[in-house]
Amino acid sequence: MESINVFSYYPKCKFCQFVFPRTLFVLILVMSQFMIMAQKPKSITVGNIVAEAGTKVSGILQVPKGVDQGTIIPVTVINGIKPGPVLALIAGIHGTEYVPIITLQRMLKEIDPNELAGSIIMVHIANITSFNERRIYYNPVDGKNLNRVFPGNRIGTITERIAEIITKVIIDQSIYLIDLHGGELNENILNFCSFEYNCTDNLVCEKTKFLAHSFGDYYFLPESFKTVPDSVKYTYCHLTAIRRGIPAIFVESGGSGNTDISSILYMEQGITNVLRALKMIKGEVKESNPVVYLSNENMIESNVDGLFFSRIVCGQTVAKGSLLGYVTDYFGNHITDFYSPLTGIVEMSYSTPVVNKGEDVFWVAEIKDIFKQ
Repeated sequence: MESINVFSYYPKCKFCQFVFPRTLFVLILVMSQFMIMAQKPKSITVGNIVAEAGTKVSGILQVPKGVDQGTIIPVTVINGIKPGPVLALIAGIHGTEYVPIITLQRMLKEIDPNELAGSIIMVHIANITSFNERRIYYNPVDGKNLNRVFPGNRIGTITERIAEIITKVIIDQSIYLIDLHGGELNENILNFCSFEYNCTDNLVCEKTKFLAHSFGDYYFLPESFKTVPDSVKYTYCHLTAIRRGIPAIFVESGGSGNTDISSILYMEQGITNVLRALKMIKGEVKESNPVVYLSNENMIESNVDGLFFSRIVCGQTVAKGSLLGYVTDYFGNHITDFYSPLTGIVEMSYSTPVVNKGEDVFWVAEIKDIFKQ
């Protein structure tokens, strides 16, 4: 094939032959540099933590003192060498949910930023005061539940200020979010993954469902976003993300203060599968098979204080009307029973003798093979 002389395309003058090729060369050089800059991952900043591309940086977010004491939030940013989405992983919203906390410690060591596309923001322990005091549900400083005060309040009490910082600094710069939970010291809980459907923005809900099915293994809990009261939508971490257009799910695993490897692996493998599904790391995406959907979730609460005794185990299938457990008074007198309101599976069961009026002692849900909106 005859070679082409690019100079033959320019006018036959020495000035044009000198200027045009060099102008073209400069233009190509500038464009190539622009493309390189456009493809180069940016640094990511979370509070005072700055992670350049290809680095892992751990640090402390300060929650300043306000109407009450301040606190800290330990966070890690893993910034990949290649561009991609920002995934937030939040653990420790409740102080004795240990499985998510240990899962993120393990994954921090395993994830290589040089093999990562995009960024991961890990909140290792969102509620450090509850964690340090081994307190279930509530922050010991102000008595509030962190997962009931989002998006928080900059001038509120300590729990509200924690939520405000997580919302502004982490949720608002995320593309996807997974809120990691588990049974507390007083609970055993089924491994399951929950996603929202029927959102105002259908695309957000579709991505939420995609996240859950990428994460989950076996049990899924679909929940209708439009039927959740506004007062609740504003208070949960993952619902706050969804309201802001960020696909988010929550996951449950483990309980009773245990750190069993099966629960940890459930979370670790789920997060890994999400990273693969989002093309943030290489690897084959494993599909959940078979899939079981939970619906018509019923939360059974105690109407008395006393000593709780369970007659079943978490994960057990039960018939409607079957005895689940009972409470005695402080002298051992039998004072109340709990019966299953439906035929289904026990999602959560209380695991300690002490029980207070108003606390959930069982969650029971129906089992479905097919998800229908």
